[in-house]
Amino acid sequence: CNPEEIKQNCAGDDHFLAKWTFMRYTVLGLFMLFRLWKLRASAPADPCRPAAHGAFKDHPKMTESMIKAPFPVWLFWAAGIFIQSEGVGLAVYFAVSAVMDNFTIFFVPMFCYCKYVTSVALYTMSLVTFLPTVAFTFYLQHKWYDNRLWNPLQAKPWYKSKGVFLGLIICISVVFFVV
Repeated sequence: CNPEEIKQNCAGDDHFLAKWTFMRYTVLGLFMLFRLWKLRASAPADPCRPAAHGAFKDHPKMTESMIKAPFPVWLFWAAGIFIQSEGVGLAVYFAVSAVMDNFTIFFVPMFCYCKYVTSVALYTMSLVTFLPTVAFTFYLQHKWYDNRLWNPLQAKPWYKSKGVFLGLIICISVVFFVV
């Protein structure tokens, strides 16, 4: 395999991939912006009232901060509520996966394949590598993350803390990405 020849043959397709990758992240960002706007629009005026559901009831201080904050700041609070309610494992997996996918596709020296071939392979395998993270968070988020301390040294037992939970999700995501 000749890297220079592959680079020349793949240049157009790889440039096309870079454009679509940017477009994909733009669409994902707009979708998340819509979800956060929708979350804020559905927030109760009083997050502590008994009728408040799920995420708002579980996170009244964040909800109050989100309601009172101006536009750019409320996005931060809404994202926190969204991550806490929709699943922290999902957010961590996609963050780790996006960094590793893009690093592999755009920064790792050329293989004997075009970047678009590498990206299709990575995105296809991500359907499988996501499953261990899903299983881990499905079974342990409630026990190890929800209503737990961040610092493992203060948690009883030490491994039932948010810090350990997040560290293990990151490790699981990285290990199954590499495998």
